[in-house]
Amino acid sequence: MPPWYARGSRRLYRELIADALPGLRLRHLRIHTEGWQNVVFEVNQAYIFRFPRSSAHAKLLATEIGLLPHLAARLRLRVPQPFVVGSLPGRRGWPFMGYRRIPGEPLEWDHVGPRRRSRLADDLGPFLQDLARFPVAVAQRLGVPGGGPEIWRARHEAEFRRFRERGHRVIPPRLREAADRLFRQYLGEERNFRWRPTLLHREVHGGHVLTARGRVTGVIDWGFACVGDPARELAYWAAHFGGEDLERLSRGRLRANDETFFERVRTYRSLIPVYHILGGEAVGDRAMVRSGLLDLRRAVLFPAEPGRP
Repeated sequence: MPPWYARGSRRLYRELIADALPGLRLRHLRIHTEGWQNVVFEVNQAYIFRFPRSSAHAKLLATEIGLLPHLAARLRLRVPQPFVVGSLPGRRGWPFMGYRRIPGEPLEWDHVGPRRRSRLADDLGPFLQDLARFPVAVAQRLGVPGGGPEIWRARHEAEFRRFRERGHRVIPPRLREAADRLFRQYLGEERNFRWRPTLLHREVHGGHVLTARGRVTGVIDWGFACVGDPARELAYWAAHFGGEDLERLSRGRLRANDETFFERVRTYRSLIPVYHILGGEAVGDRAMVRSGLLDLRRAVLFPAEPGRP
């Protein structure tokens, strides 16, 4: 299939959307180009359609389509509910989905003050508790990847090897050495692997959190959902929330005998840019690499105290 911006692809997407919404005039068709996982169209400011960019992303979208109906019944915040599920012509196993747009706009941290952060924590805390209670067995039966501490540790060991093999290409020596220490400290501490696995969205950051009038209205883009360390879900928020708000967000996720929970939150927050850099390098996305390098510099050269941004 040619790139989404090719005339033939855009015509195909429009035809698939028109077939899925019979009788509806497509007055406004807006393409969201920010994501690299899916091609996203907003239709008449009322519907969202998502089409995978590759076979790997098609598998993620298929899992997401199966998971979303189960989440809706258990979470206090809204999530996308597919009312259209189809297959891309000529692409066996490549699904697409359409859902009614959830009111609100993606959160922009540059415009969020302390009082609003507290209200956001009030909204996100119960949502994260609900997510932590979601039955792991159900998620795994639906094809959600991941698992307990042993699987999680093996995954991060593999990421460490990938970082050592490819990180030197794009990461300056000082940053590379700092990230190397983070990996070693994390993997070398047995207490980091004594948690009970939970379902994770894994990318609960501003771009996936919708807000209206200062309150959270929904959480979108569940393609990277997995089963794993409950501390991982707070990684993005560690860059924005203070210790008190992080304590509220951790309710229902932090176990009494978990001695390294907030330290792991900080570690994950610092390692996320490494994955962005390697991902951008793999697909030739220079902007993604530059953004990851900037975030990595902030995270490892100016580290936060555990539980604080």
